[in-house]
Formats: sequence, C-alpha cells, structure tokens
Amino acid sequence: ASHGQLSLNSNGSFAYEPNQGYTGADSFTYKAYDGIDYSNIATVSVMITSPHPPLVLLAHWKLDDGGGTTAVDSSGNNNHGSLIGSGLTWVSGHLNGALSFNGGTSNHSYVEASVASGLDVNEVTVAFWLKMPESHQPWGPIVTLVGSSYDWDIEPGESGELCLFGVAGGGAGVLTNSTSATLNDDQWHHVAFTLSKSGNAARIYVDGNPDRSGGFSNSEAVKSVRLGYRTRLQGAWYSGLLDDVQIYNTALSQSQIETLADGGS
Repeated sequence: ASHGQLSLNSNGSFAYEPNQGYTGADSFTYKAYDGIDYSNIATVSVMITSPHPPLVLLAHWKLDDGGGTTAVDSSGNNNHGSLIGSGLTWVSGHLNGALSFNGGTSNHSYVEASVASGLDVNEVTVAFWLKMPESHQPWGPIVTLVGSSYDWDIEPGESGELCLFGVAGGGAGVLTNSTSATLNDDQWHHVAFTLSKSGNAARIYVDGNPDRSGGFSNSEAVKSVRLGYRTRLQGAWYSGLLDDVQIYNTALSQSQIETLADGGS
C-alpha cells in the first residue's frame, strides 16, 4: 500500500489503515498459501474519502434557568438568549424547567440569541420539546433561524399541525411542508426539523418519528435564533410551553433524532 499501513491478523485476515489526512485511491496485492501452493496474485483497490465533519451542538437552551432575563446556552458556545417582553414565565417543564410563552397577536414577548459563526441552514437540525394548548395561537413561530435575507421557522397552523416556513423580505412565507400530526393537545411532544441542501430535503419529526419531508436548496448563514417570534412577516407570537431547544450543525439521522426523543421520555 502506497498511502497506508497494511497488517496481517493471526486468523489470516488483514486490516488497512490510510495515512492520516490522506484522501484518494490506494491499492495493495496479496496471495494465499494452502501449505502446498500459492494462489494467483489478487489486487485490492480502495478509495479513501474525507470523514464526515464532527457532530457539533451549536446551541442548547435547556430553559432550566428558573428566573431572570437570560436563557443560558449550555453548549459552551455562549449563545445566550435574552428574554424580551413581559409575556414569558419560567415554569416546570418536561425536562426540569421550561419557558411559558403567552403569545397572541399583540404580546411582543420572545427570546433572542445571537449565534457565533458555524450555523448555516445549508445543514442544520433544530430539536425541542413543546406543550401546546388546544386554544393555541395559529402562525405563532416557535423557533426561527434568522438570516440576512431569509428566515426559517416552524409554527402551528390553524388545526395544530406544525408548518415549516421560509420567509424572505416582507413577502409571504413559502411553506416547505407541514405535519400530519396535530400537537395542540396540551401534552409534551418532541419535535425536530432538519434542513439539508446536499440532500435536497427538509424533514419534520414528531416524537422521534418522521412525519413529513419536502425539497430544500437554500444556503444562508444564520445571524440569530428567536424563540416565539420571527423577524419577517410579523403578526403572531407563540403560545405554549417550550423546553430543551437544541441546534446541531448537520441534518441528524432518524436514529439520532430518536435518541434525542427517547432521552426525554
């Protein structure tokens, strides 16, 4: 092997390990011996590709703070959120504490957190727990990723389904997809949505299960995250409880999202 190390195991198998940092083609040859004669020479060709980037938790608002006007980011990236308005209350949640949003069409209360570089809707997962009353506020954004010219948010529709929107400028939102499940039952539910430009997919998961998917081809750096409100196409604020909001730098797999949902069950 020209670009790695080959080792022969006692059981006759072999292991190949590429040189650190190498990507590309490599090959090696071998022949077998049965105690009488050797086999023909065989060639093994391998292609070494770059590993996937490490999974990074970019922000984690546990919402266990219990008081004050700051939602602490537990990821270690210092993306702390500021509570704005008088309609927010610290309450007991699904995982320790939570934040109650007294939304509507005139209650301008939300959480805003600036985010450091590294968050792009090109590849992202947003996961959280919510508890939404039957008399919820339709079209009140739950979590919004705020870009320079575009917002991405998830919000309840008229019947309690969750809708994933992209909103540009002051124009109408573009509905990417909406869940078949309705969540305005005053029960805790785990929700996650993933965006992947490379996979051309926007997916929504409810309680660890895939619910709906659609196409996605956007790419834009995220400047801030808002809980309970969005920057563009204003008009309503989230009403309900929110707990344990997490943001990752990649589109998580179904099994990874199941793990998040099971961890809070």
